[in-house]
Amino acid sequence: MSPQIQRGHRIRAVVTLYSIKERGSVTAELATVLPSIVLIGSALLNLFASMGIYLHTSQIAQRAAEAITRHEDLTSVEQMVAHALPTSHFEIVTQGDYSIVKIGTAAPWPKTIKINVSAIAHN
Repeated sequence: MSPQIQRGHRIRAVVTLYSIKERGSVTAELATVLPSIVLIGSALLNLFASMGIYLHTSQIAQRAAEAITRHEDLTSVEQMVAHALPTSHFEIVTQGDYSIVKIGTAAPWPKTIKINVSAIAHN
């Protein structure tokens, strides 16, 4: 009986050492994958923030075009856009019976990427 018991102890010892090595490899794999996960996560957050800014800027351009169509004063339209988007570049281009409202603003990161939106209004 004693040879079987000793053999069983050896098998348990090998299994215990293998599981300790396995735990270390999981930690090492996580350490190598974690920076990629953080990078992808931050890129997705930046993408969603940029999409939100684009939609907000688009709505402001549409409201400005509607105000021009209602023949509101251009200074009040400019003030409305400046109040809604203080860091943006705003321009109204009149061509015949139409006015084009152009708004440009910076993306959240990097600031060198510009978000440009335009809306057309009938005068």
